Amino acid sequence: MNELDALILKILLMQNEPIVSKSLAIMCDAAINTVRKEIEIINDEIEDYGFIIASKKSIGHYIEIIDEEKARPVINHLRYLYERNKRLDLHYSWKVYYIIRRLFSMNEMITVDKLADELSSSDAVIKKELRHAKVVLKDYNLSIVNSRTDGLYIKGSEWDKRLCLIYQHKNYKVSMYVDEDLNEQSFKSLFLDGTRLNYYVKVRDIVVTEMRQLNEISIASVNMPKIVNYILLSMTRSKFSNEIIFTDYQINLAKRGIEYELARLIYYRLIDEIDYDKNDSIIVELAILFMCFEDMNKTLKHDLNNQRYYDYC
Repeated sequence: MNELDALILKILLMQNEPIVSKSLAIMCDAAINTVRKEIEIINDEIEDYGFIIASKKSIGHYIEIIDEEKARPVINHLRYLYERNKRLDLHYSWKVYYIIRRLFSMNEMITVDKLADELSSSDAVIKKELRHAKVVLKDYNLSIVNSRTDGLYIKGSEWDKRLCLIYQHKNYKVSMYVDEDLNEQSFKSLFLDGTRLNYYVKVRDIVVTEMRQLNEISIASVNMPKIVNYILLSMTRSKFSNEIIFTDYQINLAKRGIEYELARLIYYRLIDEIDYDKNDSIIVELAILFMCFEDMNKTLKHDLNNQRYYDYC
């Protein structure tokens, strides 16, 4: 299923009423005949899942369920993914995000020509997608450099790279279009996906257990994967840890808070239970992450100077 097919399906699944061909074509930025042809292709793929896109001249296009038992789980799952995607700024082609993932996880020199071969695209298309990739990366204070000797690579601080990687991983996980023919194992390995030990679950359990025992701060569930994935990145990108630099003010602020104690407890659990490399700089990094993502801090709440803030929230 290509991008246009995915978009047509998304629009129709999220609508509660039929859409006429002209309106659907405008929403997809495609010709009416193109949309009609793609609907036929989509139906060939989704019919086995118990539903199709029905089309009637007097009504328009809409989702018709043929087999409720087969269709309902698939439709519910797709709608769930669409809702998650609403929180992501996926403004560009899937190729843009693939290029970003590729540059983050490359093990060899990457050039425009190489990307063109991988994506079966022209050099002109790749250059256009690279311009869009630069816009995405700019939000993280990152840039793409094209060097004659080193090829394409992402430039910026390691802290910003890890924050961007966390976003790109979520993008990849919930993407409605991922080309399975493109081997992205190098990217997935940054988060230890596919390893014998489920590191994500193990790290998450350590974080949650220590948070419950300390019982001083809380993190919204939507932010927990960011904490866990940052820890995984600190393992796979440990050789870049010395590139993470904080100011003395930031470090002192982190060390004064309860977040630092929580980060310290988690750090020693990681060393004991998953053979985590000894590098206590991660304690400050985690403390700062907790400060960014926490939605409750009992120590601060009990300070009368902060009472008005918490009452307002």
